[in-house]
Amino acid sequence: MPRNHQLAAVIAEAGCSYDVLARAVTRVAAENGDRLRTNRSSVAHWLGGTRPAGRTPAYVAEALTRLTGRAVGIAEVGLGDAQPVPTAFGSDPHALASLGKDDLFLRLDRRSILYSAALLPMSLAWLQEADARGRGRRTTPGGRLVGDAEVATVLHMVDAFEQADEMLGGGHGRATVVQYLVTDVDGYLRARYQKEASRAAMFEAAARLAYLAGWKAHDLGREGLAQHYYAHALQLAHEADDPVPAAWVLRILAHQALDLGRPDECVALAEQACRMVNGRVSPSTEAVFTITSARAHGAAGDKRRAARSVIKAEDQLTRAEGGEPNPAWPISGPPAGTVASHTAKTWAALGDHAAAEQAHLAAVRARSPVGYRRVHALNLAAVGAQQAAQGKADEACASWQQAFEFMTGVASARHRAAILDARHHLRAFVRRGVPGAGALDHHCRQLLTPS
Repeated sequence: MPRNHQLAAVIAEAGCSYDVLARAVTRVAAENGDRLRTNRSSVAHWLGGTRPAGRTPAYVAEALTRLTGRAVGIAEVGLGDAQPVPTAFGSDPHALASLGKDDLFLRLDRRSILYSAALLPMSLAWLQEADARGRGRRTTPGGRLVGDAEVATVLHMVDAFEQADEMLGGGHGRATVVQYLVTDVDGYLRARYQKEASRAAMFEAAARLAYLAGWKAHDLGREGLAQHYYAHALQLAHEADDPVPAAWVLRILAHQALDLGRPDECVALAEQACRMVNGRVSPSTEAVFTITSARAHGAAGDKRRAARSVIKAEDQLTRAEGGEPNPAWPISGPPAGTVASHTAKTWAALGDHAAAEQAHLAAVRARSPVGYRRVHALNLAAVGAQQAAQGKADEACASWQQAFEFMTGVASARHRAAILDARHHLRAFVRRGVPGAGALDHHCRQLLTPS
């Protein structure tokens, strides 16, 4: 069996050991729903000419993309031909509808599109190129005429979808969102418009809907699919003739990467988003972008810049006028709640569990379970996790008990992850004889059992 010299060359370029590559491949697989037991022996076998089975070649290519800092394909590492996937960025006006239809009609299994670290710098590069090139026009000469009434209808539907998501999680109504996007809304995007303002508003509404489709996929752990919906949302947002919608998409791309433990490109994404909204949104909305920058710096280990951004976000909230409306784009409740929860994640990334606990408690107070049940439960669970990290077993159990009361009936992979994290601590608490820990662990098992 001939040695795989192509793979060896890219590993040498990455400068990584077999163990490092094995861990990276395992992590990529986990992001995409696979549990692999890859180790240094696996890597040695691949170098010896053995081709890994299933989706593993794609995971190897993505792992090496992250380790080298450039796009690496399956063919380049001698593990097969590249598999076609829906285009993330491009000029094809049918690409979003094709992605949605493939999603709806199950032509995409849950691992058919990988989350790609290379797509993060590509998003910034595409946006810069699109600005230089100018905005396109996806309208159809002689098509139907669309005006403010149609825009209002789409916005009403988007609002309803977002409200349902906040209560029930990404697993409820996802197909309905995608169906509406690829039928009604895609048809509007190809229409003629009564005025330019209607066209811009329709493209922003469509961007919000693609963003929501991505968010729902993310909430179910389908990270690659989510990232592709976000990429299409960025393209639609760019057509709205306003940098603010595109900034929202850059922000969510940064948050997804942070949730997956991929901070490398997040500072650039978050700070570009901040520049794009500077002076164009209310102080409280600007604080939502600033705290994303704080979290990115925290994940990168830059405590000084993270703390500076947290203070700036808090100052922006203080300057906000009373009664400021929430942003049109979804942030799970009032800006103060979003700032508090991401402040907590910033401190947690830097190892300050006491500060993270207090910030998560502030987020709990800022978001009522009436209307924000999904995120309210997540914040309560996060309070428990930070209390457990400080050895406060009784307080952690009380927080988890409250969180689990709001999780029943919510379809969310993030809720499931929070429950699994609680179980990790609860098993230790049971061994220590912490009162109530056993009953709470049993409650966890019930929540994890499909109904």
